[in-house]
Amino acid sequence: MPLDMDAAGVRRASGFGAGKRVKLGSRTVQLGIHLVLVALTGGAVGVAKLADSLMAGTLFDVPSALSAYGFLVAFGVAKALSNLAVGFASDRTGRRAMLVLGFAIGTLTPLIVWATRSWGGVLVATTFLGVQQGVCWSMTLVCMADLAGPRRRTLLVGCNEAAGYGAIALMQLAGAALIDGGAGQARDMLYRPYALVLALFIAGGVASWALVKETLGLAQDGVLGASLAASQDPWDAWDAEDLDGWDDDEGGDGGGDEGVLAGSLYLEETRGGDDGVPRVGDHTLHSAREAWAEARRSSAFTACCLAGVMVNVLTATSWAVIARWAGVMGEPGKWTPLSTKSVAIIGLAYSLPKALVMVPAGMLGDRLGARRPVVAGLALCALALALCGLGAGHATTQADASFTFVTSAMVMGTGTALVYPNAMVAAANLAPAPCRAEALGVYRFWRDLGFALGGLALGLSQDTLGSPADAVGLSGLSAAATAVTFAVIYKDREDRAARYAAVVDARNMRMMGLVGS
Repeated sequence: MPLDMDAAGVRRASGFGAGKRVKLGSRTVQLGIHLVLVALTGGAVGVAKLADSLMAGTLFDVPSALSAYGFLVAFGVAKALSNLAVGFASDRTGRRAMLVLGFAIGTLTPLIVWATRSWGGVLVATTFLGVQQGVCWSMTLVCMADLAGPRRRTLLVGCNEAAGYGAIALMQLAGAALIDGGAGQARDMLYRPYALVLALFIAGGVASWALVKETLGLAQDGVLGASLAASQDPWDAWDAEDLDGWDDDEGGDGGGDEGVLAGSLYLEETRGGDDGVPRVGDHTLHSAREAWAEARRSSAFTACCLAGVMVNVLTATSWAVIARWAGVMGEPGKWTPLSTKSVAIIGLAYSLPKALVMVPAGMLGDRLGARRPVVAGLALCALALALCGLGAGHATTQADASFTFVTSAMVMGTGTALVYPNAMVAAANLAPAPCRAEALGVYRFWRDLGFALGGLALGLSQDTLGSPADAVGLSGLSAAATAVTFAVIYKDREDRAARYAAVVDARNMRMMGLVGS
């Protein structure tokens, strides 16, 4: 899309024809569609990761814990790189095309699994799964951020993550039923869940192609909403109207001169065309990228990325170490491995609180800022892992071990739910609106690299120290250290200054008569 696109061009890029009014209901429908798409994406990974964790050591022989956790490394690296690439690509080619492409890539995962005869083939398939997750989950987040007003952005990100992790939780049970329901060959028993994965990806691709409207024009126009509002298209004008009075709710300690100066950035660089309609020109986007480059180097953005890395190290601990400890290894001389259904219930205990808590966690972050929810969440995770390592390591029966795993998973799921939406939106709010997808891509690159870093660190520590309890303890210590680091480095006023910029932008444009009051 040309950088100097006028109002009609922005409308066409957003999927709407000239003179066609878009009501709030349409925005709500689009948000609902993206929640369905992220549920399909999350459901697929929930089924696949349960099957992968049980394949290592049952269907395929693996020589070490590091090899067994290799699926996390393959998944994490692929997802991290695709997160980084999709942010750049979607800002240039559009969101809808990337969604369709992501689901198409995902369909390769079950095909490779069905054809493979080795653990290495499973790792290759997991790489394609990581690419699909990075592309599609990132795009649903970016589209919802494009559609959301600044007051509701953290809330909607919480809804997005809640839908995804709710689907992960429920689909793990479906995957366990398919695995336990397999008769005869072990390959049939373990590979049947991938038929469900394929169906979910096909449904997501069709829905993306048929139902999703392009939101790139909204991001290019930014929070200003000038071009769309000048054409009486209420899609982006909703953002501007929603900003009115918002800063009064927040109090006066967050914006100050820093927020006003940041808010003036776009005002000074926005220029009108010959027809009198404001345009987003080369200067505007150039200034936005300069501001984003500075934000990317800030300690606040670094703190957000560090919290993101840690939260997926914790998820890797749940998906790999705890699942394999409970379902494959057991504790020799004390308790034998649990059933597939019990392992799925542990996964449900981890994922379901994330689905239930992320929305109120997003609302809490909108009110309190990111610092307190993130620190509290990481501290809860450290406590949960201490409980898991000590309790399961000293349990003497399957019932005691199962109770310990489920309880610690619930606490850890609650903790990561506090971190997920708040760290992500804090990172996105540090970037100007035209660079939001890129900011989310960079943040999610580091966050999802946590899968790979976690797989490597946990596998090496377990192979070196000899016990999964030691790997769990190492993860808990890392969570505690990250909580202290984030509390020291990150200050909510930096996030608020960036968000106040959006308020000032909209009000400046209304004062100039470019946006209706």
